[in-house]
Amino acid sequence: MSITTFRVANLSGTTWRTGSAPAEASVLVFELNAMGLISTVSFTLGMDVVLAAGAASGGQTFPYTVTVQLL
Repeated sequence: MSITTFRVANLSGTTWRTGSAPAEASVLVFELNAMGLISTVSFTLGMDVVLAAGAASGGQTFPYTVTVQLL
């Protein structure tokens, strides 16, 4: 099993620094505008995955890492 593509949408609490969400990709890097000291920011993270042949039906687990750098 592996994740092949990520996408982000539904940003709330700030805006995209570039004006729009980044394009779908296997690795996403994007910048957000300032969000304030005690603000909450959220977005929806979607992904496409590939399952091994014969994988069991039902829920699957896919590990991924989110790294945040505050400037």
